Amino acid sequence: MRSGMIVAWLCGLLLVPLCPAQQPDEATALYDKGVLYLGAGKPFEALEAFTGAIARRPAYAEAHCGQGDAYSKTSRYPLAILAYTEAVKLRPAYADALSGRGFAHYFAEEYSLAEEDFTAAIKADVSKADPIVGFLVRELEMVNSSLKGNK
Repeated sequence: MRSGMIVAWLCGLLLVPLCPAQQPDEATALYDKGVLYLGAGKPFEALEAFTGAIARRPAYAEAHCGQGDAYSKTSRYPLAILAYTEAVKLRPAYADALSGRGFAHYFAEEYSLAEEDFTAAIKADVSKADPIVGFLVRELEMVNSSLKGNK
């Protein structure tokens, strides 16, 4: 008889929805969706999801950073810079946002601002150094090979 009670209790648990503390809020769910869209190469869908997350929780630094990533993927660097800047205002030592803003400045040909952000990103999180340095080395190699081709 006792095993029958346990089975009934377990079945009842399966029918009860998660309590609110276990369910992600709408902003988090939209943010997670945006991350998945970015990973799937769908930046416009990601942008819509991140913007929705921000509308529901304006102080969501990660969503602003994601929005910056989506704008960068669509080559809208001025908008990316604004989104990353908002993320940095909310979390001043946010290395991902600083690094993202650095790349956006770089592609917008704002090299001194890119350098400032790359330096700040590395100071905030030294693990950001490898991708930044790797990117800059590849850029310099392309410049060097194009200069050799012009001689």
